[in-house]
Amino acid sequence: MKRRCAVTGAGGYVGSRIVRHLRAHDWDVLELTRRCDAGRPAAMSYSLESGISREALQGIEALVHCAYDFRPLARQDIWRVNVEGAARVFDAACLAGVKRIVCISTISAYDGCRSLYGKAKLAIEQDALKAGGIVVRPGLVYGKDAGGMLGALNRVMASAKVVPLIGDGSWTMYLAYEDDLCNLVGRLCDPNGGRLPRVITAAASQGKSFRKLLAELAQAQGNHPVFIPVSWRCVWLGLRVLETLGIRAGFRSDSVLGLVYPVPQPSFSELREIGVTFRAFDPRLL
Repeated sequence: MKRRCAVTGAGGYVGSRIVRHLRAHDWDVLELTRRCDAGRPAAMSYSLESGISREALQGIEALVHCAYDFRPLARQDIWRVNVEGAARVFDAACLAGVKRIVCISTISAYDGCRSLYGKAKLAIEQDALKAGGIVVRPGLVYGKDAGGMLGALNRVMASAKVVPLIGDGSWTMYLAYEDDLCNLVGRLCDPNGGRLPRVITAAASQGKSFRKLLAELAQAQGNHPVFIPVSWRCVWLGLRVLETLGIRAGFRSDSVLGLVYPVPQPSFSELREIGVTFRAFDPRLL
């Protein structure tokens, strides 16, 4: 009999990759997603605001919480949707007797972080830990046909001849290949996996400057753009003005804070403890 796992945010980039990996490793996966259709018979309608009942999680051995709604911009709305929504799904999992909870957070969540995204993820982590869960803090996730920020940057760097560079581009990025992340999550989902660290930073230990990352993305696609430094404060303020006017740009002001105030010194000791490695960034894997 197959083991059963539920994945929230299964329609997103990271969630969909985790679903695919788990199914390839003999898990019966319940996709919890806003987008349900006839082509996804193992999917259930789910949103952070509506939550899920304990009955829907009966018989589930592991829950992977990937869902996060980026549409709210104000702090109170972010907490109402994402933080309170995560707490509800963790409560339902505990009541249903789910044996293993894995919370997908972010490397941007650390004590003293500046971005609302990082702070919200920290709050979600606390609820996950209270429920007995394991927290995974991935770096910038990439892979074939990547979504998220890395996918967007890769598309821009394919053809842009002039690239505005936020600040001097020296901000350190840590990257996580999607297959490595999925292998880690699959291992953590196993209720018989033994004692594991409670919080795990999931990325290659070799950091890369933002400018170097952009240059490598461009070079891999035969492009050689000119970088023009722009004050990050000007970029942040411009995006804030647009957001106040209700205009959505391709980049959020909060993401600027996450970029220019990265985690100072991430620890990878937990990965070494469990014998898991993340490969160094390779743009050819995109």
